[in-house]
This record gives sequence, structure tokens and C-alpha cells, in this order.
Amino acid sequence: EPTALVDFLRKRVSDVDGARVTVSGDESVVAAVDPALFGRAVANVVENARHHAGPGDVRVTVEPRDGRALVCVRDHGPGLSADLLEKAFDPFVRGDTARSRASGHQSTGLGLALVRRIVEAHGGSASIRNVEESGRVAGAEVTIDVPCA
Repeated sequence: EPTALVDFLRKRVSDVDGARVTVSGDESVVAAVDPALFGRAVANVVENARHHAGPGDVRVTVEPRDGRALVCVRDHGPGLSADLLEKAFDPFVRGDTARSRASGHQSTGLGLALVRRIVEAHGGSASIRNVEESGRVAGAEVTIDVPCA
């Protein structure tokens, strides 16, 4: 259904796992999404950011680009290794901290694979990159790209 993404995501991910999540962007961006599935996909990315980046803020931005809606989830953690960046959306891929029982976080390695499947079912794509500032990795950013309604 046509969904104003900024308002929807503010309600859906504003308090995921105790993270300080800010949602901002172009409030006029509307995409045709299944609210339950799309909300779950973005919440999963926010939960990953919260877990892997530690106590810092998680920022979600929404912007239009060439008839598409871009939803970017940014954290300020250590980023991902080059090897993990290449296969982050593959099933059963887990980062080192996700494998550690001592971290208190049990991961099956299916979260981002499900995100990709949900986003593709909406006619979109998902990608991940490390964000660099002043010549060093300053976090990771997942971009979800879906058609505007």
C-alpha cells in the first residue's frame, strides 16, 4: 500500500532494542510497500546496526532519487571487513561478534538475507558499504532502494 516512509519508519523503528534511532528525510517520499514486511526489513537492519555498532546513534534517512525511494541506515561502529561486505546479504553469514555466545547476541546469519528477499519482493535492492571519514572507517551504511508509489 502507498506509505509515507518517513512517518511510517518513525513509528516503526524509533525504539528498536533501546537504540537511539533518528529518522529524517523527505517527508513526501511515498513507496508502495507491505507495511509488516518492509517494516520488519528496516527494523532488522536497525537492530543489526545497534548490535554491531555499540551504544552510538543509528540514523535512518529517506530520500527520493529518480523515481526511487532510498532508505539509508547508518551506524557509527567499526564497519565490516572487505570479505564480509561482499557476502553480508548471503544466508548464514555472520560477523565475528554475532558468532560469540559471550556477546549475548545469538545470530543465525539470516537477517540480512531476509532483508534482501523482502526488498527484492518490493522491486528493490539492498546494499551495504563502510562509511569513511578523515581516512578511516566511521561506520556502516545499508541502503534499501525501492520504487516510489
